[in-house]
Amino acid sequence: MRSRTSPSSARRASSAVVVAADSAIARLFLAKNGEEQWTEIDDLTNPSAHADEHELVADASGRRGASTTQSGNSAYGGGSMKAHRVEDFAADVCRRVAASLRETEADQVHLIAEPQFLGLLRQRLDADVRKRVGAEVGKNLTRHSPEQIRAALPDDVVH
Repeated sequence: MRSRTSPSSARRASSAVVVAADSAIARLFLAKNGEEQWTEIDDLTNPSAHADEHELVADASGRRGASTTQSGNSAYGGGSMKAHRVEDFAADVCRRVAASLRETEADQVHLIAEPQFLGLLRQRLDADVRKRVGAEVGKNLTRHSPEQIRAALPDDVVH
């Protein structure tokens, strides 16, 4: 799987927040340079990621019998409610990453996410956090051990 490192990641950071995420789960770790063990600092879940579309739509169908998904009157630009909830989850993850960087005083963030979700994270990272991205890996490792997640990072950023 392809991974990308930014030019600023040539030097090893003293600490980094490592994110392993997909549309349902995001795990955040603190990786300190020179320490073998990572600390899991947060995990977030998106319960709607595995829900059926009809379970997410709260309103009943209209008078003419069309369901809310068939009527074309979506408040979210015609997209599905499920897709909207995944986008909201990506934004929540990005807010939590920004907070974790502040709280831990980490230098960098490394993103390891299912490719489509990685794209959503890229879109929603604020400019300050985006500058601190050291590596991006398009792979779903949310249910893997910290050691397996570490192995997916490029050698020049592994803590």
